[in-house]
Amino acid sequence: MKKIYILSTLFLLLISCNSGEKISSDEYLVINKAIGHILQPYGTTFTDTEELNEIAREYNIDITRISQEDSKKINEIISSRRGYEFAVVDTLAETDTKSGKYTFDLKIDSLIPSVEKLPKAVMNSEMLRFPENYTRVKTVNNPENFLGKIKLERVIFNDAKDKAMIFYTKCKKMNNKECSFNTISLIKEHNEWYIRH
Repeated sequence: MKKIYILSTLFLLLISCNSGEKISSDEYLVINKAIGHILQPYGTTFTDTEELNEIAREYNIDITRISQEDSKKINEIISSRRGYEFAVVDTLAETDTKSGKYTFDLKIDSLIPSVEKLPKAVMNSEMLRFPENYTRVKTVNNPENFLGKIKLERVIFNDAKDKAMIFYTKCKKMNNKECSFNTISLIKEHNEWYIRH
């Protein structure tokens, strides 16, 4: 009986020590949506007229009237041809919503955080989903098509868990050079996360 009590106590102690470090399934959904958004070239996919005309002929796209669906199709085709690469840091950085860094974005978004401070946490690679034709790398193989290195922070949710915000850094180079900092706001509707523009 004493052994069971000791094991139960150790188990509870381990759980309490890890409190807040575990990444929830909702947090992974937001992370995956954010990574997909960060990686999408959104109009910065470079092509020449010859390649665009070739794609239009092959896929029966009228380039004088390109719809949103056609544009998405063209981006997918180009990304599959380019073989885009990117890197993601495995550890989510700590988030402290009381620091001045978050105040402006939280206020603009009318997001009241459910938790003030979240400790850093290591992501489970098996839970991450990336856009098709994009390859996560540890070493850059093709500098021309390297989209950057992404460092994410813990996701900030509101109490209802229907609004979220994630801060990130994206560096053009693997050695953390030429970095920019940004925020992505998301909203949950019908059990699906969407980027707020």
